[in-house]
Amino acid sequence: MNILRKLRIFGWDKIEDFLLASIVTGDGLLLVGSHGTAKTYCAEIIAKSMGVKYQKVDASKAEFEDYLGFPNPRALSEGKFEYVNTPLTITDKQFVFIDEINRCKSHTQNKLLELIYSRQFFGQKTDVTWVWAAMNAGDEYTGIEPLDPAFIGRFAFIIPVPDAVDMEYDDVLKICLSHTHNDAPAIKKFWKQEKEQPITSDENYSLKPFFETAAKNYHEIDREMGELIGKILSTFTKIWWQERKDKIDGRRLSMMRRAVIAYLAVKKTKDKNFSITDEVFSLNLKNVIPYILPHLAAGKGLNPVHVEVALRAVFKTLAGTTPFIKAYFSPDLIVKMKTLCECDMPFFSRKKILSDVFKDKEMLPLVAFALLPFSLLRKSPFTRIERREIVKKVKECIRDLQTQFFCVKSVDDIHFFNELIKNTKENKPLALCQLNACLKSGFSNVELKNTEILARKYADFIRTCREELGPIYRRLKDAN
Repeated sequence: MNILRKLRIFGWDKIEDFLLASIVTGDGLLLVGSHGTAKTYCAEIIAKSMGVKYQKVDASKAEFEDYLGFPNPRALSEGKFEYVNTPLTITDKQFVFIDEINRCKSHTQNKLLELIYSRQFFGQKTDVTWVWAAMNAGDEYTGIEPLDPAFIGRFAFIIPVPDAVDMEYDDVLKICLSHTHNDAPAIKKFWKQEKEQPITSDENYSLKPFFETAAKNYHEIDREMGELIGKILSTFTKIWWQERKDKIDGRRLSMMRRAVIAYLAVKKTKDKNFSITDEVFSLNLKNVIPYILPHLAAGKGLNPVHVEVALRAVFKTLAGTTPFIKAYFSPDLIVKMKTLCECDMPFFSRKKILSDVFKDKEMLPLVAFALLPFSLLRKSPFTRIERREIVKKVKECIRDLQTQFFCVKSVDDIHFFNELIKNTKENKPLALCQLNACLKSGFSNVELKNTEILARKYADFIRTCREELGPIYRRLKDAN
């Protein structure tokens, strides 16, 4: 799903999710790029598709009165301090786009600090929710003022906007053929169409439903992974300082956490099947972190390899000090089960790990029966809801065995079945595993060799459960 393409914004696919994530949180966003790259148009068309009041401000020209309006003489005579709105007033707008932000003087930057972070201006409350800004970067531009680090620190996302030369040919062609309401204004006066055709974007397309779903996903991910993401970014901050000597302040760190959650929420909203596995989570962190560090706005280079190396160090550090993080992302069922039985962790992390354990339908009967003894302890490591879930899975497995239809295709199948029953007296676990494997294969002679392989797999799993979970169970039982 490409949202910006629906709005006739082409070539921005790589940065789209970061822009949408900033809308989800409302934290400030700074677009950095050359002139003529549709930065202003993008902000305007997104605000329009959201159905909110929009105002563009040119920071290189705007004065105090442009932001707040003029003092009301009548109110002053009555001892009140009020402002008369002008067409440029921002206080009654919801989406404000500040253009040419690195062409304004330092005293203007100081005035805008309050607006970008707290949505107030000179102590006056505003209706502003979203603040985006744009700046040109490069030695070819004159009259540019360096941005103060504290000012940069108000922007959660700092996004490089692509030039046409960096885009795919098809996108460049679409841009070349596009026509916005600001282009060739005289044509409309000289040539009157019977019915004006909107060609700038899908006029009926609304982003509001998308962001409502994304906000819901944001809260779900925050509840489930918020603490985990906080641990990861806090560790990243320390490692980043040790390795790169770059400080990340507390405000930036908090915005980074929200930005990561919002980015994942956008991904989940776009794709209902989006699943946050170890590999996916690491990849998304690697993708988003370069866009939530202040380097670009400060004119510093940032090598993505350094971010990747730092993240590897983060996961290595946390895996050794926080066991549940390793279990959260590990594909190993035993690791997840062991962690559930002996580790304290946030509720939603437990919920996610338990859900992962029960997703493996093939191993579900063995997993459920392995966890059942823990759920029956007087002081169980599982909550009441979790115990009910485990017992429910066990009952489902028993019911499936009782109601399963078996197809005996030959006399050999019967002989093999009888042999399995006899073996239960000699090696019960292995024989039961073989029986389970046979039930899955429908007693097909062609697959009898495969059932032996499956049986060994199940037997190995049971043995590992005994070795890893057995000591934990005995310790908990003695404590009971």
